[in-house]
This record gives sequence, structure tokens and C-alpha cells, in this order.
Amino acid sequence: MSAAASLVRFPAIVWTHPLLASLDGRSRSELESAGALRVLADGEALFAAGDSADAIYVVVRGEIALRSGARTAELRRVGPGEAAGEEAAARAHATRRHDARAAGASEIAVLPAALLRRVMERGEASEAGRRTRRWLVRALAKDTLERADFARDVTARDRDRMLDGGRAIELRRGETLYREGEDGTEAYFLGEGIVRIGSSEKTKRILAYHKAGDFFGDEGIAGETRDATATATSDAWIFAVRSELVREIAQGNDAAFAKALRVQTAARAKQREIRENATRHVLADLHRFETSRSLLAIDQERCIRCGHCAWSCASTHDDGVSRLLRHGDVVVAKMRGEAKTLLLPSSCQHCKNPACMIDCPTGAITRDARGEVHIREELCTGCGSCAKACPWDNVQMAPRSDKRRLTVVQSSAQVAVKCDLCHERASGPACVSACPTDAIVRIDPSVELDDVRAVLDKRAPRPVTTSTRSLRAPAIVCASSILAAGAFFALDGSARASGLLLLALFAALAFYAVAKRLLRVRVRPHFVAHLAIGATSLGVGLAHARGHSALAIAFWGAAFLGLFAGILGVLVPRRLARIERSAKLPEELGEALRDVDARVFRELSGTSDLLKGLWVRLLGPFAHSPFVFLRVCIAAPTQRAMREELVARVRTITNGDDERLAGLDRLVRVAVERQALRAQRLLVAGLRGVAFAHVVVVCALAALVVLHVIAEIRAW
Repeated sequence: MSAAASLVRFPAIVWTHPLLASLDGRSRSELESAGALRVLADGEALFAAGDSADAIYVVVRGEIALRSGARTAELRRVGPGEAAGEEAAARAHATRRHDARAAGASEIAVLPAALLRRVMERGEASEAGRRTRRWLVRALAKDTLERADFARDVTARDRDRMLDGGRAIELRRGETLYREGEDGTEAYFLGEGIVRIGSSEKTKRILAYHKAGDFFGDEGIAGETRDATATATSDAWIFAVRSELVREIAQGNDAAFAKALRVQTAARAKQREIRENATRHVLADLHRFETSRSLLAIDQERCIRCGHCAWSCASTHDDGVSRLLRHGDVVVAKMRGEAKTLLLPSSCQHCKNPACMIDCPTGAITRDARGEVHIREELCTGCGSCAKACPWDNVQMAPRSDKRRLTVVQSSAQVAVKCDLCHERASGPACVSACPTDAIVRIDPSVELDDVRAVLDKRAPRPVTTSTRSLRAPAIVCASSILAAGAFFALDGSARASGLLLLALFAALAFYAVAKRLLRVRVRPHFVAHLAIGATSLGVGLAHARGHSALAIAFWGAAFLGLFAGILGVLVPRRLARIERSAKLPEELGEALRDVDARVFRELSGTSDLLKGLWVRLLGPFAHSPFVFLRVCIAAPTQRAMREELVARVRTITNGDDERLAGLDRLVRVAVERQALRAQRLLVAGLRGVAFAHVVVVCALAALVVLHVIAEIRAW
């Protein structure tokens, strides 16, 4: 903010608003210093539904028209002395509930929400402060009811009765609103956040999600007990109204209540259809997908587990610490109609409402105009508050380098680091550029993931005109093979011409390593070109080398291993994506296999003789069978399919004797995991081993080529 703006005094009408009237002179001065006066032209947007609520706005002159993000009809107009965006004053992580635009030329006083909350907290001990808090809660509740089904369609008098007879509930992420089997004493209007409705603790099935504007918990209106458990999956603001009062108002507004129930039933049916078609836990953490602005996702069916993403991230930053850890959830989700197995690694997702930024004591964490969240490391004290606040462990503490000296009083040997989207690189995030298979993408999951977008009722993304799959390696390699055959016949008998061409192709092949390690450009085109040039060089090599010299043997070995590595790079990731249950680094697979073997003894301890016999006769042999191992490597059945197959075989043997099979599921899981981990080790070792052998042979070939060229020059 400019110095001129910081000296602006707000007109007296600003302080007549009920939210600000009780503030003392010190608080008003602080707000004026941090705030600003903003002039809007007719139709200019003030904020949009879904934006982060980081300020409230008091109209000085003119009007602001409010519209719901989901409805085109105008809700109300805010005139001089009235405020828009009061939700920002109530909660640190609030989002905008409406679209707000100027209805004619207008002047607006902008008050930073974080500062307003602090000055309000100072005065809450006084009666005036308590009155202000009550006014704010009522204003938020009124706004919530005006957006919600049923309450929106009843009379203003009935809406006031609900305001008088209700209470505000604030839940932190993970807290429970009500549990299955409890009496339904209240109905709820959700003002902010997401609430998950789930079945019993035993089954843990997700039945529905409710988001801002929804009316739910109506079981008590009919005198029924709760049929599910409601849990906040994000910080939530809820207005609860006694069931008896809602029942009384519903009896006088039958049409409005029936309409609200139809909307709720239709929404649940739509979500049920989405959940039935979705797999694994793509909807289990809906809050993460809703709040993420730039989520890093790795397509496991294309990822060759090379580690270039983490390496490039570490090499890009001065401290050598990677901001990307290849651990995280593995989900299966539809992206633009195509099912994808995605790894969500530990990497900052630049949340729309960053928890890390709220908890930073020095203001070291900021968000720019594009929504990207950055850490000003010269202001970071190394307190670790941001790392603790991030729900997904995407902030790390790293050693402080001399280049990042502290400009605040406190000092620490550590500094907070996280993904900064490589904002100083013109080519964008290094991890995306370094991926040879274009497996890494940055997405807004609430828009790009079909299942999440459908549950959140988001607008579909625009059609994509270009595809990351446009450079299809198999097709290019096939075309290159045709060129190889043509080169063989065209250069047959011309040793000098074929030798010079082969040397040029060899230099072009070596350029891939330069592009990947030194230039740090987008690697995928160079990777495909590397495959194509390698295939083309086969024909030239056949035309040039007809004997069985060491040079020729090294060339054929390098070419064969390169093509074999390319084939494995297409086939193996798809198999790994099917048999993986969670993302593990190659070096962790051995330890994971030993842990599974140790679990066998723990799971068998205290079980029935029947289960122990089943392990000896069926489950143990399955876990160690080389034939099952080969089948998993080749056919790649999912772990779920293998578990179902094993359970069916057990049921056949025991004739469905369930009473003595307690603990069977755990033993079956152990047997299946053991075979899956063995297959993962072999497949990953195959990917890495062939690539390593290719590099070794290429190095030997390079040395032989140098010797060959020297000999040819001398002979020439």
C-alpha cells in the first residue's frame, strides 16, 4: 500500500456501522492506517463467490449488488453505511459467499480482516464488544439463512424467528457435529466449510457431503434419531435451529419444506452416483481438493519412478533441499473424463485459505495477486508454526544458509521452506519440466477432477486444445524404425557417409543428457526425440558396421537396452499403478517387505486353530508362491481383486463358517501385500536396472567411438 493511501481518513459514515461503532480511537486509527478507500465503476467486481475473505467493505457512497454464486437473482443491495463481506470478520479461513459488483459509481472503505479481528478481540471483554460480537453472529446467520434451501423461501417473520431461536456453532476440522443414534434436537444451516455425513464407525462409509448453503440434519423434525454421523472436514460455521421450531415453521410452509427436501435428496442421489463410480478415497478428503489452488499430481500410469522431479527441485534451490517429497495419498480420479491413478506428493498446494499464513507470527508468509503462497525467508524466525499448521505436512524446516540472513530480532538455525512454484524460473516449476514422461501436472482439483467438481457443483473446465499426450513415443519410434530401414538401404556400402551420419546421430543422442542435466528445459520433447533418434540410428548402424567388432557389439547393446528401457517405461508404470496400495520410494520397498513378514506372526498370535491352519495350507503358500508372483508381475491384478479371490477360496474350504474366521481379513491383506511388494521390487528394479545398464554401455560405447574416430583420422 502506498504512503498516500495509508494517510487517508475514513469518512464518519464508516464508523456508524454496528460492527465498528464500538471501536475506540486507537482501533480506528490502526484500521485507517492499514485500510484504503477504493473507487469502483458501474458493474466493476468487488469480489466473487469462492474468493478468500481477507477484508470487509463498508460503502461510503453508491451501492453494491450482491448475488449468490449459484443464482443469478440479486439477493440484496448494500448502501452507504452498510457492509459487505462480514464473514471475513468472523473466521480466519472464510471464503466469499456471494458475487459483489458496484451498482453505479461507488466508493468503498476497505478494512483488512485480520487486523479487524484483532481489534475486536481486544474489546470483547466490554459490553460494547459483546454487543458487536452478537451483531456479527446474527448478520452471518441471516446471510446463511438467505442462501439456504427452505429458510430462503419462508417469510421474513419466520426467518427472524429462526434467527432468534438459533445458535452459532463453529467446528474445527475433524470435529463431530452429531453422531449416529443421537436424538435429532436441531436442524442445521451450513454457512461455511464442508460437513461429511458418514455411516457407523464400523463401516465408515461416506453417505454425503454438505457445503455452504445446505440445509441438513432434518431427522429430528420427524422425531427420528440420527441415521449417520456428521463431521467437519474443514473449519465450519453452522447455524443450528431447534427441531421443534423448524417443524412448526415447516407446517406453515409445506411447499418450501418439500422443495428443500427434494433438493437435498437429489443432491445426495447425485453424490451417491459419483461415489459409486469413483474409486479409493478420491472423495475422502474433499476439503483438501476444495481448498487447493495448485495441487501437484503425478500420473502413476506414466511415472517411471526415475526421481527426476525431486532431483530437479533440490538442484533448483540454493540449499539443495527438495520441496517435493514422493510420499502421499494415491487416489483414482477422473480428469476430463479419463480415469487416472494419481499420487499427491508432499508439496505445497497453494491453498485458497492457507493455514500456514494465518499462524505465521512475523508475516513471513504472503500470497501474491495470482494466489501463489510464498515464504519471505529473511523474515522467517524458524519457529515451525507454519509446518505444524499445514494439515498435509507440505512445509518443511531446513538449515538456514548464509544467503538468507534474518532481518528480525529472533534468530534460528532453521528456516521454513516449501514449494514456491519456481516463480523465479521463466519456464515454470522445475519438477514439471524435468519429467521425461509428462507425468507431473499442477491442477486446481475442484475444477480439473470430475468427481470433485461434480460434488462441489463447480463449472466444467474449458476444452483443452493441446494434450500432454500429443508426443506419443510408440508412434514416433515406429516411424523412426521405418526411417532406419530406409537408411540401411540408402547407405548400403557407403561406410564414410554412414559413419559421419552415425556420429552426428550419436551426438544428438548425447544432447538428451545435456538438456536434462544442464539446460533444465522441458525434458519430454527431448526424451521422445532421444527414442526416435535411437531407433533411426539402428539402420545407419547396420549400414556402417557389418562385422562383430567391440564397437559394433557396444552399439547394438546400447541400442537394445535403450529400446528395452523405452518399452518397460510404457508397460511397467501401468502395472505398478494397479498393484500399488500406497506410494513408496524404491529404497523403501525392502523394509516394507520385512515389515509385512513381521506382521504375519503378530496377526497369527491369539487366532483360532482354523486360521493358523488356513495360513499353513492356503494363505502362506499364496504369499510365497513363485507362480502367483509371476502372475502379479505380468497380469497386475489389483490388491482388492486378489483379496476377494483369496476370501472366496477360504469360504469354499470352510463352508462359510464365519464364527471362527475373526481376523481373516488381516491375514489375507498380509498375504496379498507380500506378493504385491515383491512384484513392485522386481518391476522398479527392472526400470532402474535396464536404464543403468544402458548408461553404462553407452559410456563404454562413447570411449570406443572416440578411439575409432582417432583411428579413422589417422588412417585418412
